[in-house]
Amino acid sequence: MSTPSGIGFTQEQLDDLRERLENKQSRISTELKRLEEEELPNLYRNEESNDGYGDDAKNDQIRQRIVAQIKRRRSDLEAVRAALGRMENGTYGVDQRTGDFIRFERLQALPTARTAI
Repeated sequence: MSTPSGIGFTQEQLDDLRERLENKQSRISTELKRLEEEELPNLYRNEESNDGYGDDAKNDQIRQRIVAQIKRRRSDLEAVRAALGRMENGTYGVDQRTGDFIRFERLQALPTARTAI
């Protein structure tokens, strides 16, 4: 890996990016909690079924969709935590392949970016 080249970030830029990441972490955590503690458990409550077959198939589809959303949110949360960890250890904003700095504009658009475009 090459030595980082280019200009580093100002403290103001890093603070802005940290705030974006922390806000994103909070939003994802709230959504994940809602999905895991409300949506999924409530799926089978208060359901009245005549024969059970149609509702079971529908509930299975809904359950699969909720589980997929939970997996995506967990992955998103891990990416945010990893980005915050890179901030702590001083490697945030460094392309993990080339070692060059990632442009600030890219990090504004995608604060969890690990590579430059």
